Amino acid sequence: SKESGENREGWILKYQIIYADPPWRFKVWCFGTGRGRLPDDHYPTMALEDICSLPIKDIMDKNCILFLWTTFPKLQESFQVIESWGFTYKSAGFVWVKTNKSGSYWMGLGYW
Repeated sequence: SKESGENREGWILKYQIIYADPPWRFKVWCFGTGRGRLPDDHYPTMALEDICSLPIKDIMDKNCILFLWTTFPKLQESFQVIESWGFTYKSAGFVWVKTNKSGSYWMGLGYW
């Protein structure tokens, strides 16, 4: 079986851009009303230590840049991931602005 990152000829591929959307694990403050909002109910999530241990360095090119998707509650943990993968935080590239079905901006109390 081929290792992750190998092409058909068996060469290890190195990437100059990595787009990462880690399966962050969240806890909800109220299991009665918030349980269905848990990512674990929709897809497998990973502990921070497991995300940090992913072998990203094996597929990074020398001048690779990282686009890491995170949420504001996971921002501090995302800095740990960035460093453990061998990157240095530089800036926020994008902010996802959510809208309602009507097209108006979504507003809520968020996760805290």
